[in-house]
Amino acid sequence: MVIMDNEEMPTGKVYLIGAGAGEQGLITERGAAILRQVDVVCYDSLVDPVLIVTLPSRVKRIFVGKRAGRHSMPQEEIEKLLVDLAHQGKIVARLKGGDPFIFGRGGEEALKLAAQGIAYEVVPGVTAAIASAVYAGMPLTQRGFANSAVLFTARFASSQILDDEQQIKQQIEQLGALKESTLVGYMGVCCLPEVVAALLRGGMSPSTPAAMIENGATVRQRIVRTTLENLPQEAERENVQAPALIVVGEVVELGKKLDWYRPGIIAGKRILVTRPVERAKLMYDLLRFHGASVVPSPAIEIRDYSTDPAWGIVLNRLKEGGWLVFTSVSGVHAFFSQILRLKQDIRCLKAFRIAAIGQETAAALNNYHLRPDCLPKSSLTSALAETLKKEVSPGEFVVRIRGNLGDYKIEEALREVGAETLSLVVYHTLTAELDDSIRAWVEEAPLDLITFTSGSTVHSFFKQWGETEALLLIKDAAIASIGPITSQTLRSYGLEIAIEAKQHDVPGLVKAIVEWCEDKRF
Repeated sequence: MVIMDNEEMPTGKVYLIGAGAGEQGLITERGAAILRQVDVVCYDSLVDPVLIVTLPSRVKRIFVGKRAGRHSMPQEEIEKLLVDLAHQGKIVARLKGGDPFIFGRGGEEALKLAAQGIAYEVVPGVTAAIASAVYAGMPLTQRGFANSAVLFTARFASSQILDDEQQIKQQIEQLGALKESTLVGYMGVCCLPEVVAALLRGGMSPSTPAAMIENGATVRQRIVRTTLENLPQEAERENVQAPALIVVGEVVELGKKLDWYRPGIIAGKRILVTRPVERAKLMYDLLRFHGASVVPSPAIEIRDYSTDPAWGIVLNRLKEGGWLVFTSVSGVHAFFSQILRLKQDIRCLKAFRIAAIGQETAAALNNYHLRPDCLPKSSLTSALAETLKKEVSPGEFVVRIRGNLGDYKIEEALREVGAETLSLVVYHTLTAELDDSIRAWVEEAPLDLITFTSGSTVHSFFKQWGETEALLLIKDAAIASIGPITSQTLRSYGLEIAIEAKQHDVPGLVKAIVEWCEDKRF
């Protein structure tokens, strides 16, 4: 797919994209590809937050979310925003949970764009009815059970097209006559008793199997199964909350036999990840594999820093060689991107041996077809320093590739054995911006766990939120630390650490979280 440069078109273009319902991976390949190329993304609250935070940093993000009647931006303003952005020549993605044309008001937005002569394209998504039913083991159509499926709005609210509540109820009554169909009602939590009463008046049997699916196709999915007449009472007893779907029909019974979805050991636990988004993908993936509901809230961001004067010394001593010491993934990628920017290639480093901390850093080096000559078992800088003291000869040239923060234990330890050390700063660690959408995700529900992977994530977390609000967020959540140095920083804020990884990297931290949850039956 090719998107034209803004200079080549008088106005921009708007893509109405369905993000799919539930898990991040349910977006189509085309939808995901477009997102990486646009200028602006205007997105709803039901879009998976990981999909947003992992967008390229150049993409502007505008939260226009709505949930349970609380609108951050009225629909008319959203449509005006899309038109204005397109008139500015922007390539815009309007990202919606589910499918744009299934109760997503995408049709209204498309009509507005068409009336304004703005180019647009619709990218379908997996709608909530399909995704939720599949994850609940309920085939919407099944020979011998249901020969059709009907999707309907189960909310008695006024709209631009149909504002007569009684007329809506009459339409739902008519659905009660569909004995061999599966009925799926959207947005019906607040009106469930009225919906059920209308179906019963329409002739549907009170004993018809029925269900509510809350947070369908996510690790927080919850299913309440009963009969149609008992559904309102059961939903109230189980405190079913939006977003939730009503499913009515014989296929609900199949869900008991086809209950295939097993979200993992820590299913539904809300785990806040403060790790910088540039390095968080592995952590997001591992936590989700075990069933966690990941709440991305990057406390820090990593930016390349390519103007350290120490580069001149390194380039002048390439033939001499020595040691290159990498202590982070960010350092690896920043170093090699700058090597290329300086019109060098990997062969210029042939006289150097390489030391690294941790399996993640070693894996990052492997991306450049390099393997460390020194890789201690422990992922602490002190362990690498002690190991290198035995490897480095007096007078040998050692380049510590680093960020602007952190300690100088390695440099100090190697000077003790007579090595010539040079600190080369290739990236800066900065406090990340806490935008409104991240705040909304974090405050949506209580957090179960908060993870910290460095001292800088701790400091920046408190700087982002302010100490009072940060302590309120942490109050009822368990704290997970990647290792003793991070734990020491946490204790400086008076915090108690529930989990400290024995293996000081992301897989080790996730493993420690899973084991702790199993042990505590958390």
